[in-house]
Amino acid sequence: MFNLTGSEIMFLLVIGLVVLGPEKLPDAIRRLGRLYSELKRMSSGVQTDFRKVMDEPLKEMINTTNSMKALFNDTSSQFQAAA
Repeated sequence: MFNLTGSEIMFLLVIGLVVLGPEKLPDAIRRLGRLYSELKRMSSGVQTDFRKVMDEPLKEMINTTNSMKALFNDTSSQFQAAA
């Protein structure tokens, strides 16, 4: 999700150590981990809901397209037979 390299993570840890101090840093990292996992879970839920909502209209569009193709092929065959 964030695509951080090892050196970037180390840099953020050092900055966090300087800003928060050694006492508060572990708790802050735990809270960030929980927040990250919650965001991933919410993102996954939104994607799942979106797929569920869009699945039925997409199937209807595919069926309509297939029906139109069949009708076109049938009409084309009739014109060719008449010619």
